[in-house]
Amino acid sequence: MTRSRSLDERHQDARDTRRIWVKDAEDGMAELGILGPAVLVHGVYERLTGMATTNEKLVEPDAAGEPDERTLGQRRADIALDLLLTGAPAGHDTDDGLLAAIVPQVSITVPVTTLIGAEGADTPPAELDGRAPIDPDTARRLAGAASGWDRVLTDPITGAMLAVDRYRPTAAMRRHLKARDQRCRFPGCGMPARNSDLDHTLDAALGGATEEDNLEDLCRRHHILKHHTPWHVEQHSGGLLEWTSPLGRTYIDRPPPQNTITFTDGSGINPASGPDAGSGRAVAADRGAHPPGGLPKSARPPDPWAALPADLLAPF
Repeated sequence: MTRSRSLDERHQDARDTRRIWVKDAEDGMAELGILGPAVLVHGVYERLTGMATTNEKLVEPDAAGEPDERTLGQRRADIALDLLLTGAPAGHDTDDGLLAAIVPQVSITVPVTTLIGAEGADTPPAELDGRAPIDPDTARRLAGAASGWDRVLTDPITGAMLAVDRYRPTAAMRRHLKARDQRCRFPGCGMPARNSDLDHTLDAALGGATEEDNLEDLCRRHHILKHHTPWHVEQHSGGLLEWTSPLGRTYIDRPPPQNTITFTDGSGINPASGPDAGSGRAVAADRGAHPPGGLPKSARPPDPWAALPADLLAPF
């Protein structure tokens, strides 16, 4: 004869099924469900109700004098999402707040016409990647607050993705370019790179990529000059910049030489490549200077400016 199970036993088994789920709804909405012990779930609901009721008494009209007309149910939902997105799980966190420091992230794709504010029934919606459409206003606010965003180039006929790049340079790019440029790259300017802006040589708005060979450091004065005067600049390999003045005169600006030290043996042959590699006496030569004889041509690095026309390399 089978013994009937007590509520306590059944509840212990039922607790193992506790979970949370998300279900997408229409019009940019979604549902968040939770299954857990009744005492805790009802306690959560009652606490949200108390917060929402108190909030209704505390909130004053906004700067325009408009009252807060949210219903009690809407306030509950807003406070619950606020708590889940910004609160700390006191019963589970570490002493140093490891869980509270976790920041939620979502990825959205916004058509450029939607991003710049186009309105109408035919305006393509933004999308929460892999999930559902979201309203344009939310998409614009998320894009405006983002620390960076990727540009996705697609075929205008098939819609197939052609390329992806990012407007804002990565931290690694910034370190590389600050070390390469050292100063503002307008000819004759000595403003340190650390106090300069990173600028796209070919404007990002015109299709310029966010890559190291399309970026240079410019102080704020020359950054504005580049964009708002007839001055024009092109970047060649090795970071060489070719500036053209409003009168058509050309100026070449090379990256400053690095303050490096190279080592050769007493005969002027690179010990790393000579027949007695590693056995010669090391002699330091600042900024690439070598003792008489120098490096053999086969051991010298290629000159990135050798392919430029001679008239462009003339001193200005």
